[in-house]
Amino acid sequence: MVGQKKQAREHRYTFLKRELEAVLRSRKPGEPLPSYTEMIRTYGVGQSTIDRVLRDFETSGLITRHAGKGIFVSPRASKKTVGFVLGRDVFQPGHSPICSMLLQQCRDRARKGRENFKFYLDLPDAAEIHADISLHHELLDDIKSERLDGVMLVWSYGPEETKWVRSFGTPLVSLGAEADVDAHSVIIDYIDLVKQGAKALAEAGCRKIGFLSSSGYLRQRGFRRDISQIEAVLGRHGLQLDPELVLEDRSDRSINAGGTMSNEELGFDIMRTFLTARRVAGGAPLPFDGLISDDDMMTRGILAALHENGTVLNERLQIATHANKNSPALMGYERNLILLQIDPHEIVNAMFSLLEPMMEGRKIEKTKRYIKPKLIPPAGK
Repeated sequence: MVGQKKQAREHRYTFLKRELEAVLRSRKPGEPLPSYTEMIRTYGVGQSTIDRVLRDFETSGLITRHAGKGIFVSPRASKKTVGFVLGRDVFQPGHSPICSMLLQQCRDRARKGRENFKFYLDLPDAAEIHADISLHHELLDDIKSERLDGVMLVWSYGPEETKWVRSFGTPLVSLGAEADVDAHSVIIDYIDLVKQGAKALAEAGCRKIGFLSSSGYLRQRGFRRDISQIEAVLGRHGLQLDPELVLEDRSDRSINAGGTMSNEELGFDIMRTFLTARRVAGGAPLPFDGLISDDDMMTRGILAALHENGTVLNERLQIATHANKNSPALMGYERNLILLQIDPHEIVNAMFSLLEPMMEGRKIEKTKRYIKPKLIPPAGK
């Protein structure tokens, strides 16, 4: 009986909170909310339930109370609320710190009063939309209840999920979703990344250049497209890409491909397997003097495998790698790496350059924003 009463109280609280959130969204800053008497009559709840909801709103800065005058919508309530969606692998060891860096950019925007944010994880107990799609149950509820003005998806979902979110009319911007041609997306320009990497290595004097990538990215972008770009760049320098130096994960073990292995573990395993197969040990010369890697965490794994093998990075072995600006992922190796650097601040700004007009009801002609890497030579060179 006690449990049933508590459940009923929570139901009344949740119901009233949703109703008043809708009222807040419909009114401008400074406009009044219904009085206690009006709320009791309209929503059929008691004063204690109203007090609890209003306390929550007041703590969140959504309302202001003036004795003898009433309850009013605060300026903060008029700010847009954006849902920021991450995959659960963000907290797994070996995962790139890029998601944490993007979260920090969102926190900075929130501190400046630009938007309110709600954060979601793709949890194992996610609610099912249908057999092929799963999204976090709270995200589903907030989208259906129109509590979000916009949604930002970060590497978590495929085209079916983005189409489902858009079906509710919720403005949506995704990071890295090239597959959904209708989606508003911010895309890291990996084609430019591999082209810059190949050019930098060739100009640095490398003559045997390899390429390492994970199957998740390969499936997303098209492996042959990247290979052809590298071949074209090397061809202009009188070089060829040796097919035996193109290293990839063909077993879908990486997190990007739906597996359980982090990219750091994957990079280590691929490089160690390659060195073992070639019987390269004890610091013996490698079959390549330059390597392109399109993922910073895979590069960490590569470096660990090379270190285990006794191989030292120097002028005779150079690596051009994807990197995130101000990320600690490759800390300590800056003097030995050519960095193809992506700025998380630029990513978030690009996502909002698409999302803000949509949340204001404006149409956008260009639905894609491409982020090009900035080439950073080895420190001190």
